[in-house]
Amino acid sequence: MLHCLSEVLQYSDDDDGVLHAEVADAAARWINDSAADLDMVKLRPLIAAIRKRDDESGSGGCGLYQVREAAAVYRVA
Repeated sequence: MLHCLSEVLQYSDDDDGVLHAEVADAAARWINDSAADLDMVKLRPLIAAIRKRDDESGSGGCGLYQVREAAAVYRVA
């Protein structure tokens, strides 16, 4: 859709049409790159590495995504 928008804007009567077309084209490329990075072929090794790291650290599967409150630190002078 952004590619089509870019093509339409290139031929518009607007003074900033070419600039807007370039922005739409850049956004289309960034979205395509992001979608390609979400491919499971690329993500599986990353997920496996995180699981392996968690298993080696002995966290019991509650390491990376566990939310904890910060512990209070008291200093005595």
